[in-house]
Amino acid sequence: MATLRRYWSADYHRKDSLPLLNAAAEMEHGGRIDLVHLLPPLPRRLAYAYTTPELDRIGQSPNCHWTSLNFFNYTRQNVFIDLKLAASQVLEDYDKVTGPNNFGDILFFLDQQGNAYHSCVFLADNLVFSKNGGNMVMPWIITRLDDIKQLYLHGRPGATIQTYRRRWPIEDE
Repeated sequence: MATLRRYWSADYHRKDSLPLLNAAAEMEHGGRIDLVHLLPPLPRRLAYAYTTPELDRIGQSPNCHWTSLNFFNYTRQNVFIDLKLAASQVLEDYDKVTGPNNFGDILFFLDQQGNAYHSCVFLADNLVFSKNGGNMVMPWIITRLDDIKQLYLHGRPGATIQTYRRRWPIEDE
């Protein structure tokens, strides 16, 4: 159970998911939890929803990078609409990682020059949280990573995926 708690909390103390995991563990024969309930508060509210006019008032509709960088935020940070500020946030708060993806890792789809043209958040197994396009007609979704790869790597020779993991502050136990 400790491994599950560590995974679904992104190796960081998340008060919103740990009680749910503890309750499921205490149920006879183990409990079932819908994946949406294990998401942090903001993506949980956004999952399968469309952009609202209120979000559009920030000047641009939220896009994939805004979505990825806001994944663990309780309230949205609209500065991530600006690509330069988004890139700065990645350099400041994330580490490039290799190996197996973990819950909350951001997967950046890079062109041959290393420019990120799409990002999504790894959840588990072959599932990611994504916003495909910065417009009102595209909802936030949980989808298969293979489908995102087909959509964003197909026809782009030299494109790669690079994983970044959030660097958490050290907490007192």
